[in-house]
Amino acid sequence: MRAAPLNFRHLPILARSPTLLVLKIIFLSTLFCVLSVGTGGCQGTILWEVTDTLRGKRSYVLGTHHLMGNSFVDSLPQLKEALLRSELAIFESLDDGHALAEAVNRRQPSSAWQRHLGKSYASKLRTLSKPWRVSVDRLSAVELSLILNQDFIRTKCRTVAPGDAWDHFDNYLIHLAKSHPVELLGLETDSMQLGLIQQEYATANWKSLRPEIIFFIDALHNTRAYPQACEFADAYRNFRIDYQLNGDCPEDVLIRERNRAWMPLLTTLLSQKNCFVAVGLLHLMYACGLLEQFRQQGFVVRPIPLTRSGL
Repeated sequence: MRAAPLNFRHLPILARSPTLLVLKIIFLSTLFCVLSVGTGGCQGTILWEVTDTLRGKRSYVLGTHHLMGNSFVDSLPQLKEALLRSELAIFESLDDGHALAEAVNRRQPSSAWQRHLGKSYASKLRTLSKPWRVSVDRLSAVELSLILNQDFIRTKCRTVAPGDAWDHFDNYLIHLAKSHPVELLGLETDSMQLGLIQQEYATANWKSLRPEIIFFIDALHNTRAYPQACEFADAYRNFRIDYQLNGDCPEDVLIRERNRAWMPLLTTLLSQKNCFVAVGLLHLMYACGLLEQFRQQGFVVRPIPLTRSGL
């Protein structure tokens, strides 16, 4: 399987709190519709059309679940069609993770994780981390928790199928765009994103994150299913998303502040070219989300109904 060596771009699908695990599950339960697709507040899609009617430019905005494998993308031919007919494809980052992994591995090693986890869990973590491109001795508590979370989502929530060659939604789309080719633009670099994560989780430490880290270590060492923790992945696969476009946005760096930073460039580009924009799903939600901001800037925004093939 072709995987990004180190990638934290799944952050926008998670709740942000020093006590990540419990609040994460509670938070995600508010994001999807408990009713069937097309009822209640569900828009029934992850793809939106955004049109500048004055200049005749039609763009597409996709809310990604970063950890979906390529088989999910391949089951949605409308996504590929929208990408390949665009003049410019815009992603959160175009970095492949290699530079970030090298930077992490240049850090001074620390044994803090061993002291806080204890001998038994440290041994289990050594085994789990063998395939990683980064040394566990050089990760912060937040970084370790997020990488374990990625492994949990991919394996326990089965977002990546056994035959998938790509295990990251955005990276696969970037690969498709390059192969045709479509012009590409990244809004940030991986190092910038890592800095934002460190800023958002500045108060988190080994002590506060130990329960979450232990949960993931235990979960990845057993065969149990975790349906509650995987509810969001299941809802995303079936487009049961309530975007809450009139709802209040969380006060944070990773969503609200990044949306604010991106909007001036995005509105200019979507007025000049037929674009394809792929960002984490939470960047599209709430009143501070990109969709509502585009609407307020005069763009016509409408959902594109999707049907998965091969089901």
